[in-house]
Amino acid sequence: MVSGTAKGTVVAYYPGSDYPSVSVTGTRCEQMCEHCKAVHLRGMIPVSNCDDLSDLAQSLVKKGCTGYLLSGGCDSSGSVPVGGFAKAVQDTSSRLLVNVHAGFITEREAKELADAGISCFSVDIHQNKGEMMTVLHLDRDPKDYSELLDILISTGVKVVPHVTVGFGYDDLALSADLIASKWVKDVVMLSMMPTEGTMVEESVLTEDAIMDAVAILKDRGLNVILGCMRDRSLRNLERRCIEAGVTRLANPSLETLRWAEENGYRVEKRNLCCCFN
Repeated sequence: MVSGTAKGTVVAYYPGSDYPSVSVTGTRCEQMCEHCKAVHLRGMIPVSNCDDLSDLAQSLVKKGCTGYLLSGGCDSSGSVPVGGFAKAVQDTSSRLLVNVHAGFITEREAKELADAGISCFSVDIHQNKGEMMTVLHLDRDPKDYSELLDILISTGVKVVPHVTVGFGYDDLALSADLIASKWVKDVVMLSMMPTEGTMVEESVLTEDAIMDAVAILKDRGLNVILGCMRDRSLRNLERRCIEAGVTRLANPSLETLRWAEENGYRVEKRNLCCCFN
């Protein structure tokens, strides 16, 4: 790699097999959001119980992996049933970085997972009631997300909110306001991506629309991380994000990394989830 520090460092995250995603529900999801329909659960490793997760975690340790994402499909209330897996997490949490994406979790379950040694909570944030009902099939009040953030923050574990571009300006802007009000700095920006069998079978977002979202988030003083869920046909998006001050990207193309090096950035690669510094 070409060394150049004039413009700072770009961190490229490649979780892959070193940091797999684990689903405690397999491919099952009751919520069945219109933009996903459980399609994105298919690429996750299924576990049915604590023994399954313990065996998987031990195998990851033996392979020298960095950790795993623990998540799965949601029930009708927007919760992922990860609470019962705390003991399995604890067995290897000193050797693996565990990121938990639990949806609406109870205070007790969050504390149990925190005590088990997880390293991060990821949490999707939405604030448009209409979109929550029609796209997410979620009969909740936007204020529930504020209460959820309070629960997660109270554990003392790192909390990284996720926002998704494509739910409209109000959802994004109000979510950014909520996140900033909690004094959380890092936010992963996702965007609706073409997904067969869903409301977004074809591309629905432009690069300009996503860059507008970057500006909204940065205007609130948030550190924007470009997450892995995005339309890869938007070939210039990664470069434009870097030019706008986004320095952490999930699975950027080699073309982007070459461009970054040629333009004075130092590039670091990490086999981790992008939620980690």
